[in-house]
Amino acid sequence: MLSVMLRNSFLTFFMIISSLSSSAQDLLTLEEAVRVALENNYSIQIVRNNQRIAYNNNSFGNYGFLPSVDAGISDQENRNSQETVRSDGTVREGDGLKSDNLSADIRLNWTIFDGFRMFVTRDRLAQEESVAQLETAAAVANLVAIVTSVYYGIVQQEKLAEVTRQSMELSRRRKQISDDKIRIGSGSRLMLLQSQVDFNADSAVLIKRLVDSEKAKAQLNRLINRDIRTDFSVVDDVVIDNQIGYDQLLTLMKAQNPNLQVAQINRKIADLEVKGFKSQYYPQLDVFAAYEYSKTNFPAGFSFNQNSTRNGSLFGFRVSWNLFNGTYISPILQSAKIQVVTSELQYKDNEQLLSGELYEAFKDYEANLKLVRLETNNLELAKENVRIALEQYQLGVINDIDLRAIQLKQVESETNLLVSQFLAKQSEIQLKLISGTLTVN
Repeated sequence: MLSVMLRNSFLTFFMIISSLSSSAQDLLTLEEAVRVALENNYSIQIVRNNQRIAYNNNSFGNYGFLPSVDAGISDQENRNSQETVRSDGTVREGDGLKSDNLSADIRLNWTIFDGFRMFVTRDRLAQEESVAQLETAAAVANLVAIVTSVYYGIVQQEKLAEVTRQSMELSRRRKQISDDKIRIGSGSRLMLLQSQVDFNADSAVLIKRLVDSEKAKAQLNRLINRDIRTDFSVVDDVVIDNQIGYDQLLTLMKAQNPNLQVAQINRKIADLEVKGFKSQYYPQLDVFAAYEYSKTNFPAGFSFNQNSTRNGSLFGFRVSWNLFNGTYISPILQSAKIQVVTSELQYKDNEQLLSGELYEAFKDYEANLKLVRLETNNLELAKENVRIALEQYQLGVINDIDLRAIQLKQVESETNLLVSQFLAKQSEIQLKLISGTLTVN
């Protein structure tokens, strides 16, 4: 009766696991996941919109180089009471007298020189567009790093689940051996029960790891902006770049890291702000031109003319120079100069911070590569131990407890190898992110 119950328990669990793993799944490569994320992720769409705004702002019309042209038209009607005393002493009065005035004009004003402010504006808008581009590049790199990390996290969870399945298979073989021994009268129910207990323990671990894998898949689905319940399979090949050199990465970081480049551009913008305030100490030269038309209709009998028409043009130039503004500019200019120093300090602080992060990530990378080599060797030894132990178990040389201990050593070695591989890949991703060299591979 016990044997039948155990057999049914094994069959039921294997049917559940088989149904979970055999369901149709679409293969999602890392390259495809990154591509979809960059197309659909809301954060990337936001920074790209900000970049478009900066591009639109960086236009010739915003520099102040072009003239302004205004046109206007007005029609004015007056109703007045009027009393006129003529030279002969006669008086003429009128109520509700109406006069109309129609006027139109077109005017041009062109600032030829404003103390170089327009050139400063041009350079500042160009730098702001560059900042927007770099911020987009930084956001893209960060998203690529996150997607890559989550993707390999899924790979790790599925490999860990496979390790547990292999452990369950070994427990199943132990159970079969126990069944065979009981049939020939040399086994015990204790051994059979122990194999079932170990199988159930592995089953609980497998359930947890399958859940962790589903959670990681949901996280990746959220990053690429699709239904979090979408199931998929991943490529289980993890290639670690073991040819990374620290000195080369440090040089690349100083030249290519987007955040460091933004800090460098902010220094230039601070300099331009100083130049912009200094421009207010220079005179401003404007040229102007206009054409005007005016027609007025007068009430009959109260003017020598019943209507009057006037039109003509004007042009000229104007030089203006602020001689005193209540010391308004001086403190602002001093603050702008302090901001230049601050931006230089911020650049150095960012460089120092990134250099520290790069060094720490590289040390983690080196250590994890050593662990990968060590755990690879340990796993080969552990597999050989399990093979020998299983043969001895079949011969009755060792008991269930000894076999289980050796089995768990193999599981531990496989788990440690997978963890060290994942951490090494994480360190590689971080190194390439900081150095501005992250690509999908």
